This record gives sequence, C-alpha cells and structure tokens, in this order.
Amino acid sequence: MPLYRAYNNGKFGAPNHRYRAGNPLLDMVLYEGWVDEGVVACLPVP
Repeated sequence: MPLYRAYNNGKFGAPNHRYRAGNPLLDMVLYEGWVDEGVVACLPVP
C-alpha cells in the first residue's frame, strides 16, 4: 500500500509535511493548497 507525502511549502506558517495512506485523504490536503510529493514509501496491507 503506497504512502503519499504532501508539503505545505511554508504557506500556513512553519514548513510541514503530511503523510497519507489513501488518495481521498490526500486529495483533501491538496485542495487546501498543499504540494503533492508523490509516493515516499510502501506500507504492508492491513
């Protein structure tokens, strides 16, 4: 299962990353202006 990372590019104060295991959750932060950094790791399927 892919682990996605998004970066706020310092837009909302201090630079920060968010990690998400699913696309619907990633879409929410991207809509808020975060930058998609793509897949950064793989997780075992629960």
